Amino acid sequence: MASPSSPTHEAMAMHPTTAFETPHAIVFPFPSQGHLNPMMHFSKILASKGFVITFVTLEFQRERIMKTGQHEAALEAGFDIRLEGLSDGLPPHHPREPDAAFMLAVDNL
Repeated sequence: MASPSSPTHEAMAMHPTTAFETPHAIVFPFPSQGHLNPMMHFSKILASKGFVITFVTLEFQRERIMKTGQHEAALEAGFDIRLEGLSDGLPPHHPREPDAAFMLAVDNL
């Protein structure tokens, strides 16, 4: 039995809300180079079909997206794409790009 404060299925069917009418997708690309742009493109395709998109990435990557203007252009095109950033646990000044020695070691595995 539904509690007095929660709507019944019948009431929800009679009075649908926007939350139930608009599909919403959460896009969370793998935090590595080469994954953000394709996932942003995919997000734009979904948004063009009426989806609300929440694009979740690391804070420093979110800042990089904001600097490129991709998000601004998507909003101007009428797409509902919301950027959300998660902390990676590192301080803001910490370098996040792998150095050449690390990349060489990975290539030689």
